[in-house]
Amino acid sequence: MEPLLTTSTSEPENTSVKFFDMKVPMNLALAFWTILSILTAISMQIFMPLLLFTFGGAAGVYPVVFICSILFNLIFWPVVIYRHFKDKIANEKLGIKPKRGFITRNFTRKLIWIGILDGSNGILSVFSSSPLRVPPVLQPIILQSYMIFTLVFSKIVLGKTYKRRQIISVIVLFLGILVSLIPVFIEIANGEVVQFQSGVYWGVILFMASAPAALMNIKEEQVFEENPSYDVALLIAWESLFQFLFVGFCFWADLIPGFGTSSSLKELVHNFTGGMSCLFYLDNPEGAHCQYTMLFLVLFSLGYCLTFYFSAFLTKYASANYTSAVSSVVSPGGTIWWCIFTGVGDWIGAPPTNITDIIYYLLSFVFIIPASWYFKKDDVIEKQKKMEETLENQEQEEQAFQKQSRKIN
Repeated sequence: MEPLLTTSTSEPENTSVKFFDMKVPMNLALAFWTILSILTAISMQIFMPLLLFTFGGAAGVYPVVFICSILFNLIFWPVVIYRHFKDKIANEKLGIKPKRGFITRNFTRKLIWIGILDGSNGILSVFSSSPLRVPPVLQPIILQSYMIFTLVFSKIVLGKTYKRRQIISVIVLFLGILVSLIPVFIEIANGEVVQFQSGVYWGVILFMASAPAALMNIKEEQVFEENPSYDVALLIAWESLFQFLFVGFCFWADLIPGFGTSSSLKELVHNFTGGMSCLFYLDNPEGAHCQYTMLFLVLFSLGYCLTFYFSAFLTKYASANYTSAVSSVVSPGGTIWWCIFTGVGDWIGAPPTNITDIIYYLLSFVFIIPASWYFKKDDVIEKQKKMEETLENQEQEEQAFQKQSRKIN
């Protein structure tokens, strides 16, 4: 479902995006991707703690990150391979010679960096998200740094300039975030434990974990600006491969005293063995629920991959800033789910939630969603102009290339 920009005017509402044989208004397409990216991100947020709970003490943190990074590749690369051979057959029928560099499209260096940044975010965030390292009551506050990093990096790396109405939108957005955090502030005021049991530096690590995630989206936006026709699934497949290689190389991070969860290489291997045994239900040690591990791993990975897939369209046609603004809905949205399905939270020993907190979360949407949508308007117009110029140049180059290839044949 790779869209193509088909028409253009100065207003994004009048720009069409092609889905198969249908033309859909740009704003309708963005609304479609926004809703799906939020829903899939919420599912990812739900299934991650469920997945970690099923392992119990059968695996450390690093093996879980490594196993997930493998599964992402098993989802996206088959899609890419299928599309590649499908296009190859179609080109052969037309007598068209494919361009060299189809697979990476000459973006190898950027794709490597995107994978490394994704892997860095995964390692830092998963390692620091333990309630023994960062109090759960503080994690929603710290994770809002993602929006701040994205705005700053967009200014530095992409040279973005923000108009007055965008600045106002950001202020309203942060107001909505503050509203969503009211239940957290109430818990702190009521004496909820905020002590860092493993050291204050874990709060800093969780804060900094958002930096590579933000920069990763900036790099994706650069790829789409330089080549608007770059396939989203192909980009995420490369991202998943380089993420897997980076995570695999960083096995030593689990051995760092005070950071990793393995005291020795022998223990790390033992954790891997225990994790794989639990995953394939070869063993079910006390405290684990390995009969559900594969199910939650698949559900989490699907949520993860679909989140990245739909969010990539937001980055491609709007901006990384809009993608990060949309993500502000995910945390309160996920909490609403836990408030409704309290039995699941009780099963994994999650902190109790108050059903009245849903009012604050829903109220935050009144600020976050309109502010995010209004903010992206200027970004879409700017992105549209850049895409038009790039696509026009690419079309001229493609026509010249195909003309030359037909002469050779």
